[in-house]
Amino acid sequence: MNDQLFAGYRRALLLMLFVVVLSGMARAAERPRVYVGLPPQRWLVQQLASNRVEIGLLLAPGQNPHTFEPAARQVKEMVAADGYLLMGLPFERALLQKLRAVNPGLRVFDLTQGIPRREQSGQAHVGHGGAAEDHDDGCGAADPHVWLTPAGMGIMASNAAVALSALDPAGREWYEVRRVACQQACAQLDAELRALLAPVRGGLMLTYHASWGYFADAYGLRQVAVEAEGRPPTARQLAALMDLAMQEQVRYVFTEPPYDPKPCRTVARQIGAEVAVIDPLAEAWDRNLRAIAAQVRKALERPPARQEGQMP
Repeated sequence: MNDQLFAGYRRALLLMLFVVVLSGMARAAERPRVYVGLPPQRWLVQQLASNRVEIGLLLAPGQNPHTFEPAARQVKEMVAADGYLLMGLPFERALLQKLRAVNPGLRVFDLTQGIPRREQSGQAHVGHGGAAEDHDDGCGAADPHVWLTPAGMGIMASNAAVALSALDPAGREWYEVRRVACQQACAQLDAELRALLAPVRGGLMLTYHASWGYFADAYGLRQVAVEAEGRPPTARQLAALMDLAMQEQVRYVFTEPPYDPKPCRTVARQIGAEVAVIDPLAEAWDRNLRAIAAQVRKALERPPARQEGQMP
């Protein structure tokens, strides 16, 4: 009799576990599936949604968003997506045309709506006269790197909360509460960065790619890019860059993971500077901006002047 009771309990327990598993699978299946292009966008959606949505990411670490093409596997997975959070990157236009052809119900939400935009003339490099010149790199009129300031991310948080509420109406209050918390954290981070970078206002950031225009504008810095119109600089442009770097006493040249570091190393070697890597696409967005601001301050700070008679 005891064996029969044990067997009955066992069957009941297995049945309960089976029901729990099926219930969990059903809840998971009900979660909206949202795709984003960049790791910082995934960070933002996770801040707002936690596990209320499934998040698909297109761009892997180290990939260049200006030359990225999604794999066939990614396009196939996106056919079943409920929503796409748009950043205005070059690859997104062709991708969304394909997706809408096979998934007309895909909802697309522009995360950059309401953000004051810089012109793509952020592709500044040094012209023949040694001054910074602005050029369009052909990627469109608007600079897409809007996530690289807390102010930009705060506006993106509002847009993302609206998008997630549309895809998951039951979570509207959840998203609103977390939106407020996210924007407060962005405001606090902005205050931290302003205080950190105040001593180096007006300083020159010599970067490989012109990713940092919004960041430079926000904190009173200047950005000049080694890359010219999306291509490595010519010998004449490189010479002008080195002249400017010497005049400005540039101590660091900033490069990014997707790009060839050789031009930056050439400039750095000629002017006696160091090369530093800063990643605009790191997923831990808040920690990344803090670390980058600290690197920029270190790069732009002037070493204390030696007093007369002091040994070098």
